[in-house]
Amino acid sequence: MNDMTIDEMIKKFKEFHKMYEERIKEGKDVNEILDEFKNGEKSSRDRQSAKQILKFSKILSKYINEDFFENAYFYLNSLIEDCSDKYIRIDLNELNREGIFFNFLGSHLKNKHLEIDGSVGDFLGGNAENSIITVNGDAKNLAGFFMKYSEITLNGNAGDFVGENSRNSSIIVNGNSGDCVGTSAKNSKIIVNGNAGDSIGMEASNSKIYIKGNIERLPNYLDKSTEIYQMQNGIYVKVFPK
Repeated sequence: MNDMTIDEMIKKFKEFHKMYEERIKEGKDVNEILDEFKNGEKSSRDRQSAKQILKFSKILSKYINEDFFENAYFYLNSLIEDCSDKYIRIDLNELNREGIFFNFLGSHLKNKHLEIDGSVGDFLGGNAENSIITVNGDAKNLAGFFMKYSEITLNGNAGDFVGENSRNSSIIVNGNSGDCVGTSAKNSKIIVNGNAGDSIGMEASNSKIYIKGNIERLPNYLDKSTEIYQMQNGIYVKVFPK
């Protein structure tokens, strides 16, 4: 396998942006555009190694003022999904310092382990399947949205709706979370090693939620197939159902 050079990757990035803009004007949706790009590219280039994708993630901050940068997270996700390696690491710290936090990272990931140094935006790991995602930073809202048979470890804080609609998955937040942890989760396990906000476990079923710190409020109705635990005096105590 021969990796593209960084210059070649940037050239492909610009081509992707041009195609994206053209297809949007034609009325195509994002998934159609990504499929067209990935399917067309497989015949014209080798898949990139994890080593080269890490290099690419580190230099992206140099291009934040370029028009094509607005589609950076789509292109980066495409590289990750199509990577020849099972373990991929990316570094977003320079982008974070510029105030940029990519949405949708790890979305639709399959059978891979993605490690992210830095913080991310919304929809981390959305619709991921049979994958592991580790974030050494914070995530905004909807981390683990609709993921299946997957794991997320978040070594930072999370926003609202952690694990919403997750299926047969596990999430560990080694910090605080916002409101609505585990909303509509099924057969999942969520651990928050800090404080949690309002409406924990709303509409979840056959799931277990562990909160080490404070819980702002439980919702008025919870499915009795879901168990919620809170640490009290160093021991997890079931607070629902009692």
